[in-house]
Amino acid sequence: MTTVNTLLARATHPQRKPFVRSCTFTDGIGPPPWTFYDETQDHVGAFFGGALGWKYSVLADEFEAMYVRAGYLGNRMITFNTSGVVTVAPKTTGLEPFEHGVWKVTGGAAAWNYAARTQPMDLDGDFLITAKVKIYSRATLDTIALGGFQLPCSNLTALPSPVGFTCGSDSPNWFVLYPPDSTASVAVADTGIPATSNAWYRLQISRVAGAVRWFINGRLCIVNGLPGYYFPDRFTQGCKQISMSRRKIGAAGEGFEIDSFHLLAERSAS
Repeated sequence: MTTVNTLLARATHPQRKPFVRSCTFTDGIGPPPWTFYDETQDHVGAFFGGALGWKYSVLADEFEAMYVRAGYLGNRMITFNTSGVVTVAPKTTGLEPFEHGVWKVTGGAAAWNYAARTQPMDLDGDFLITAKVKIYSRATLDTIALGGFQLPCSNLTALPSPVGFTCGSDSPNWFVLYPPDSTASVAVADTGIPATSNAWYRLQISRVAGAVRWFINGRLCIVNGLPGYYFPDRFTQGCKQISMSRRKIGAAGEGFEIDSFHLLAERSAS
């Protein structure tokens, strides 16, 4: 028997897992725990429905490929801005527990920057972005204002300004990017959550019925005293994007690693 849970009617409900359920299977068939099998059916259904363009589109990267195409980060993200000596390659040595297909971006001793993104799209409805990243040395990055590390959901120059995450050498914490309104340039707010070097972070952004929320390792970020922002406007030039900048001379081999990067976006009727 399949029933619709109205509380989870949107597949990007932020209290659920990344590929979350919109329909709930409660048939109770099979060995216990039934909830494991029921939940797995929901997630697989949502994922493949998105892959086929049914109600949602899904853009998933697990960075499992061993081959490297020039100008790409993984299979889908194309490099659009780079300077200095930058190496982009799969991580093949020094793997740690729970790492599951990892690519790394590292720079030389001189100043460098790197940015990659996917094909742009309009994020008209609900969406969920999930990225698992590790930064080698936050303290040597550029400041937040100069774009030390950024993970936005759309082109930084587009309006409305994007939502996302950022950190830099001028603060030990993660900050969020958010648009004050549809015409203002991007603003930042301190989450109070440390951005520790050489530690994995799962960064997530969800929008449900116009409300944008940010999560770090499953923890809801409080932004300017609020649990989220109501922002129903369409985000033009939406995409998965990641960038890092270091203008100072420093140690070679600094940069970031990425384990996965997913975008689930609701398809809205025109």
